[in-house]
Amino acid sequence: MVRVEGRAGENMEKLLRRFKKACEKEGLTKQLRQNQHFEKPSDKNRRKIVAAQRAQRKALMEAMPRAKRR
Repeated sequence: MVRVEGRAGENMEKLLRRFKKACEKEGLTKQLRQNQHFEKPSDKNRRKIVAAQRAQRKALMEAMPRAKRR
């Protein structure tokens, strides 16, 4: 559970901003987005595979010298 204590002289906008950051750090916003709509297991696996391929491609591109990328 995320809890943010207000500091002396702190306005609501700053307090809300700190709360949002704490929620993001905790992973609550990501979890809420995932639970908004049901995702079939096959779609979830496909999304994970595509993300892994993208990460692998990115790592490969970063490992290559600049001249050979084109």
